[in-house]
Amino acid sequence: MKKTILLPILALTAISLTACGGHFAKTQTTEQQNAPMDCTGLHMKNAQWHFTDANGLALDVSGTCHQGMKHGNFEFLVDGKKVAVTKFIKDREEKTSCSATAEKTRDPLEKCLAKVGK
Repeated sequence: MKKTILLPILALTAISLTACGGHFAKTQTTEQQNAPMDCTGLHMKNAQWHFTDANGLALDVSGTCHQGMKHGNFEFLVDGKKVAVTKFIKDREEKTSCSATAEKTRDPLEKCLAKVGK
């Protein structure tokens, strides 16, 4: 008797868990593209953003969103010039190659973008 009741309960639990997870958009809306960089709800390669940051820089950013998180290399361009490439792993900045000045550095992204135009 316990097995007959337990089996349907386990099956329903498994179905509900799979139904709740894994719904991510594979395309961006225009509003998402023209807002600051955010991968929430996205699962796609070549995601793009065009926005003005806190320093007043008009940024064009492209990268990969994996299960709603920034994951992989993201390129940051200002006026068509690449100023930084940042590697993200599960939404966390791992390393940044900053070319905002004459010499390339490994500054964090925020510090790198602050150097643009100086």
